[in-house]
Amino acid sequence: MPMIAPRVYIIILNYNGWKDTVECLETVFRSDYPDYKVVVADNNSTDDSILRLKKWAEGDCSVESTQQQLSHLFVPPLRKPIPFLFFEAKSEANLPKMDKSRMVVLQTGKNLGYAAGNNEAIKYALSQGDCDYIWILNNDVVVETDALAKVVEHAETTRKRGFKIGLTGSKILYYKHPSILQAAGGGPCDEWTGRSWQKGDGEKDIGQYDNDSAQLDYILGAAVLVPTAFLRDVGLMCEDYFLFAEERDWAIRGRRKDWLLNYAYLSRIYHKDAGSMNRENGGDRGLLDFYMMRSRVIFAKKFFPRRLWFVRACILISFLKRICRGEFSTLPFVARAMLFKVNNSLD
Repeated sequence: MPMIAPRVYIIILNYNGWKDTVECLETVFRSDYPDYKVVVADNNSTDDSILRLKKWAEGDCSVESTQQQLSHLFVPPLRKPIPFLFFEAKSEANLPKMDKSRMVVLQTGKNLGYAAGNNEAIKYALSQGDCDYIWILNNDVVVETDALAKVVEHAETTRKRGFKIGLTGSKILYYKHPSILQAAGGGPCDEWTGRSWQKGDGEKDIGQYDNDSAQLDYILGAAVLVPTAFLRDVGLMCEDYFLFAEERDWAIRGRRKDWLLNYAYLSRIYHKDAGSMNRENGGDRGLLDFYMMRSRVIFAKKFFPRRLWFVRACILISFLKRICRGEFSTLPFVARAMLFKVNNSLD
């Protein structure tokens, strides 16, 4: 008797990035994995994203990719229509069931940021009562046909060997340069500075990190598989961060409860990297710097409070370097992050 595949809910967060999201969906719905549903959470986009996503599902909006090296992921176009539901997440009560729908488009009603936006979609998936895994994808990734099957297979195989597997990452490669690594699953973190690195970033992929989960302090949020058992024990992503550091927070909370990080090197994802975030913030480098540095302060205060002074000192050094380089437009954002009080509201 064939084994029943665990049901996976694929979570994709969109904010003013429907072109990337549609391209991502075009590859996701080619997955050869036998049992998955898709939940797209929209953070109140202002670029007609909801309309465009509906048109794509109905077959009235096509993918226009210029990446010829990855054309096998898009050609020929998917058969449409794709059955979907749309609703606003105003209340957790009486959430609609997906039933025969393959996709849900969930309007959050506000730009909640990365963690809170994804959490809305995760809560919806869990409300369906049949979820075994959540697969969180950035909207600016495209996936190989077997990427989901490979990451689930790796997680299940490792779990059945007796390991308490929490977050599992994939091999992340650059969309524009598909032979170059962005991350072999994730990477290490520096507890003193609050900074993190991506393992293998910029290296040509020759299999040097295959089947190697060492030196992974976090799993890169561009693609992370999460078992529902982990969610019940550890909880959702921390919403204190608007952007950045959520995956590090999640990983360290999991490790403190003995959940292990895992790396499925046969699962291949191609990431456009930061394109969507630059659009989300109008291409404002200063604002992105603020969120990045602010998240370092929040992370240090939460997990390593005795080292918070050092993180602030590192941000001060960055502030001084920018003065020397004449990067005056970003100085207010860096100063705001350096002086940020963790318990304060940004509103």
